[in-house]
Amino acid sequence: MFELPFLIFLLIAHIIGDFYLQPRHWVDDKRERGVRSLYLVHHAIIHLGLTFTVTAGWLLFSGASLMLIWFTLTVGVSHYFIDLAKSHLPERNRYFLIDQFLHVLILVLLWLAVTEQFQNISYIFGYIDWFSISVVVLSFLFVMKPASIFIAMLLKPLIADLNRVSEQVNGACNVDDKSARDWNEGLVNAGKMIGIYERLIVLTLILLQQYAAIGFVVAAKSVFRFGDLRKAKTRAQTEYVIVGTFASLALVLVIGLMTLYALELG
Repeated sequence: MFELPFLIFLLIAHIIGDFYLQPRHWVDDKRERGVRSLYLVHHAIIHLGLTFTVTAGWLLFSGASLMLIWFTLTVGVSHYFIDLAKSHLPERNRYFLIDQFLHVLILVLLWLAVTEQFQNISYIFGYIDWFSISVVVLSFLFVMKPASIFIAMLLKPLIADLNRVSEQVNGACNVDDKSARDWNEGLVNAGKMIGIYERLIVLTLILLQQYAAIGFVVAAKSVFRFGDLRKAKTRAQTEYVIVGTFASLALVLVIGLMTLYALELG
């Protein structure tokens, strides 16, 4: 028995302590004051208390022989030093992900130690379908950055025509250059992120073979895009958005179907 409920409750306690019981001004204070921040200590004590509660409850109901004190102290102290190190780093997504990874890694390692599951690691890994995982990971990685670059290259010939038409319309309508720049900036930055999320959702639905739901995703995007298309000053702008949408959708459909075929072969 892998004692998975104990690990799940430990992760629940971590999420509650890190995201529900930590106000934003605590995070700001830790970042500004570092080791001098009392909230850093308060936050570590909260995690210590939550971990103590989960571990004590598991001892009560399972009768397992766990070392309650050192287990909870290790979680609390490690959380303090990890957050202290993070407070000296810039507020970047990568550091947030590293912070969460280290917290979860420590919980998993402690869980493996106290439940004596290290000997079962080879058994667990032996039943993992590494081929399927590698194919799925490859597909998700491809529909993000490489797909964005490929679509940008595909649409590049249209951008020159779009800029030319926009300049003509802006000149005829006495629209200043700032308005044109604002429209183009929004198109490049927001459109790229929308495309990535759209492809991730569609690929997930393809792998789950929920093809009907893909129509709802496309319809939802069309509704959200309707305002931009209605405000478009030229037909060229509307066509550019439509071409980009269908190019993105076609690419992810091909990748998704190829992934399903590869999984069947594996």
